[in-house]
Amino acid sequence: MTPQPAFQPVASARFRDDEPVFGPGYRLVEGIRVPLFGDVEHWSGDCTGRPANQAPTRYRIHFAPEDPLITLQLKETAFAQFNPTHRILRQAAIYRSAEPVAFPTVKMCSQKLRVILRWGRKQGLPADPGRWAAADWQSFMDELATTVSDTTVANHLGAVRTLRELAGVITGVTPFDDPWDGRSAAEIGRQAVLNAAADDGTLATPAIPPQTWWPLIRAAWTYVHTFAPDILRWKDHFERLAADLGKGAEPCRKITRTTEEVDAQIASWLADPDNHIPVRAVDDGVGKAGSVIWSTLARIIWGVSNGDRFTSKAASGRARRRLVEEAAGQGRTMVMAGNRYWSLPIACTDAAQTLREDGSTRPWRTHITQTQLDVELRMLRAACYVFVTAMSLMRDSEVQEIQREAVTTYYGSPAIKSQKIKHDPKRPESCWWIIEPVAEAIAVAEQLSWHPTHLFASLKPPRGKKNRGGRGITASDDIDYFVERVNTNADAYGLEPIPDAHVRSHMFRRTMSVITGREPDSEVALGLQLKHAARRAMANCTTQAYAQMDTRWAKEFDQQLEHAAALRLVDLLKARRTGEKVAVGPGAERLHAGLDQVISAMDDNLVLRAQIADERAEAALLADQFPNLHLGTINHCMFDAPQAECQNELPADQRGRAPLIGACQPDRCRNSVITRAHAPIWIAEEDDLKARAKDPNLSPPGRETVLIRLTDVQRITRALQHEGVTA
Repeated sequence: MTPQPAFQPVASARFRDDEPVFGPGYRLVEGIRVPLFGDVEHWSGDCTGRPANQAPTRYRIHFAPEDPLITLQLKETAFAQFNPTHRILRQAAIYRSAEPVAFPTVKMCSQKLRVILRWGRKQGLPADPGRWAAADWQSFMDELATTVSDTTVANHLGAVRTLRELAGVITGVTPFDDPWDGRSAAEIGRQAVLNAAADDGTLATPAIPPQTWWPLIRAAWTYVHTFAPDILRWKDHFERLAADLGKGAEPCRKITRTTEEVDAQIASWLADPDNHIPVRAVDDGVGKAGSVIWSTLARIIWGVSNGDRFTSKAASGRARRRLVEEAAGQGRTMVMAGNRYWSLPIACTDAAQTLREDGSTRPWRTHITQTQLDVELRMLRAACYVFVTAMSLMRDSEVQEIQREAVTTYYGSPAIKSQKIKHDPKRPESCWWIIEPVAEAIAVAEQLSWHPTHLFASLKPPRGKKNRGGRGITASDDIDYFVERVNTNADAYGLEPIPDAHVRSHMFRRTMSVITGREPDSEVALGLQLKHAARRAMANCTTQAYAQMDTRWAKEFDQQLEHAAALRLVDLLKARRTGEKVAVGPGAERLHAGLDQVISAMDDNLVLRAQIADERAEAALLADQFPNLHLGTINHCMFDAPQAECQNELPADQRGRAPLIGACQPDRCRNSVITRAHAPIWIAEEDDLKARAKDPNLSPPGRETVLIRLTDVQRITRALQHEGVTA
């Protein structure tokens, strides 16, 4: 096999190898090495302040070790972005914004350029990308678009334009014209993926389906509100056990004991059923998994980590070993690893009660081991993350920068403080309004975290210098883990299974925007909470895009409206059961007939008859019976398109979709019903019309119009009085 030649870096004619990568525009963290231009393996961004949600290995810019020229071009492009006011750029007449580019942005640009330049090598294109034809650039974009979204295509195009802007200081790159003549990257990206529609502000980020969203949020809240006190209490218990295990009996001077005294002590210790024998969790250099750890057992019994009393070289030691191993064979063991009780279960006598499908309640756990507790600790951390991210509309980077004592007030309302990272290299402290349950989740996360500052961190403190600080989590892994474990234990814990769906942290922000976007004046509130308000020139389109209705959520809201309408009919159903007429109007007979059918269905079914006092069961039947019911202030509409008077006002091709509220004729349309709740409005209108009809200044045509309307209204009010509906 031919050995690969060693990597030989190419020196830059413009930038010195000993120049620090990050210029004066960055706030550097003291004590962390600043990479130099001459570093060829990678440039780390740790010295600029790595966000908590980024692992150290991911916060680096990597180059192209197989190609020295590409490596140099990537380094020079990145260096120029990090140092926009460098004298070399000024000499080349390159004038960029004095504010340096954020590290993640430069990293993404380098990644895209590396892909493009490597592609050019495979295609046999010139090593100088400035000599590529416009068709070459477009060919790359077309090929890329077959596997990625239009947003990703646009990001690659942005990297090309950065290379073009900096070509004057990049080795081996001839200045070149824009291959796309200044057209927007978004437009080119859409065309590349065969989507020629004009920009309508739609976001690529999908919303989480409602059938997944609600069980996920409920499960997270159950962990935060119901399970957290138990989990934290068990955590303290096992930590005390581990501390006691590390101490063992009170340390004492080595006292010479007779064989009989030692045997008596061992027998006395084994006689206590609460004592368990420590065994190995895994094979090691001393013994196999499941074998007794003699030194630890000696420390537990005598306070001295000395296994000589169990030595296999003496008859007395072998006899004691047999005695202990017999007890271990009966199951009186605890699996040990690093002074931790891994498999010794404790009874969960005070565990929270959860409601089951059959209506019964029982504890969510009856026993727990250290190993199982580790699972629940991770579940609790994930639940806190899911709930805070979903309910606050914060980005992943903002959630993971939350520190202790972050809950505050902002303009008189509860809020949480964190750092705003995206689009803000200075990372200013911002506030996000929260509700009380979010504050509770923050408090739980604060108790759970060992980290001196950050709430979301590894479950155990790091050892040595690896993974400095241990702050931050991999959100996608925790979300997937949480969903998987909830579905595994749904029946045992009394939780609702979470339907399978792709769920990521940025989708919480989008989904909550869809939900809150239905409220009045939501665009302003969402703009503030999403931190779009700082860029008001784009706030409207960006915020509206986040709140744009998702088809799955539109269906969900329609179902909620149907259910709300059905609940409003429950009182009418109860009154109808006694034989009352609950409505008047052209559609009253249809309403009465439908209510009678629901009553008959409940009376004929033994199971439904048993649920006669259950409004949910009644509402479900009513929703099926009246699927197109629309509630109104002056009447209710049981929309049936062929009978709807309002549809006559519409073109033929637009009829039959929904009632036209502005053209409603409640006293004439066969879909209209008027109930007791509507009566005061009709009576008030009748009184008003009578008063207006007596006005001497009213013109004859005006008086005639008032009298015609009065006749229509009195048709309803007299029917209400005659049927006793106004009583």
